[in-house]
Amino acid sequence: MRIEDQKQSSLPSFAAAIVRYVQFLSFAFLVVAAQPCFSPACLAAGDEESDLRKLNGQARAMYATAKAEIRAHLSPVLILTNGKMILFRKGNRTEFVYIPEEWSVLKTADHIVMALFAALTNHTGEKLSDELLARLQEFKRSIEEARDDLQSFKYTPIEGTHGAHEAAISTQRTANRQQLIMNQSLEFLDKVLSERFIRFPDLKNFCTKMARMSMENAYDAVVLELSTIDSKVQEWRKEMGKEEWDRLYVVICGSHMARQQERTTQYFLQLLGQKAEGDRIVYNDAASDENSSMDLLVTHILDGRLGEAFFGEKLRMHRDLLGDAATKYLRSHKPH
Repeated sequence: MRIEDQKQSSLPSFAAAIVRYVQFLSFAFLVVAAQPCFSPACLAAGDEESDLRKLNGQARAMYATAKAEIRAHLSPVLILTNGKMILFRKGNRTEFVYIPEEWSVLKTADHIVMALFAALTNHTGEKLSDELLARLQEFKRSIEEARDDLQSFKYTPIEGTHGAHEAAISTQRTANRQQLIMNQSLEFLDKVLSERFIRFPDLKNFCTKMARMSMENAYDAVVLELSTIDSKVQEWRKEMGKEEWDRLYVVICGSHMARQQERTTQYFLQLLGQKAEGDRIVYNDAASDENSSMDLLVTHILDGRLGEAFFGEKLRMHRDLLGDAATKYLRSHKPH
């Protein structure tokens, strides 16, 4: 059984507007019914369930049933979480790791600089404590050990190079950059440990100097990641065929701070021809497990249908239902 978008009625525009208005009144009742009942009659009922509470429970159960019905027939779905792509298709689950080892190396090198800033930003202009100095000394030893390990690490040539010679240059450039990040971080650390003091301008200058190399690492990491994803996704796309591919939903699990312009979201928006996240592509910054991701996706699908039926706007439920009313109220009731 396929899940398809419900077709709009072909009623004349006036009649369709009346239908939407009646539907809205019905939905508004459910919203009001969802509120706790604190009237004297409800309170006097004690442990007995009030009629409104019972009705609201039934309404919410119907919503949950609708979600379960959608989920039971939902295929294909692709979930990206913790460096893995998990494809749910025709009752099967296929897992693919898309984060290469080089990606972790590049990320770790960038994290060195960020960690130094985090460790020192709250202590500029003051004598550094023995406890903080001990943590920095331990961090320094870890950098030195990791730098030695990187001497023998083999990098994959970055995509876009032409020929073995250029690929070798690109690979060597990436390797040299990691050594430079670590060496300059160690020099900075030595100075801080020696002086037991850090001025904010010195910390800022260090971060500014390291920013260019960090962003070069970021680009190399994205190339490795997105090219790996694209290779596998295109393989799955050929297996599916157009009809099944056009039903594909994608859930991307990631951190809240990375939500804007998240790299894999950008990739799938372009791939699936979507203007924004929220329809066939859903971003999950609340959890990273498969079950929660599926539940969020089904909520998006059902609420998308609801928004279209009541308001003629598929993404209407992606903002607060009471938000427009709040905007109207605050125009004439500005808080002081």
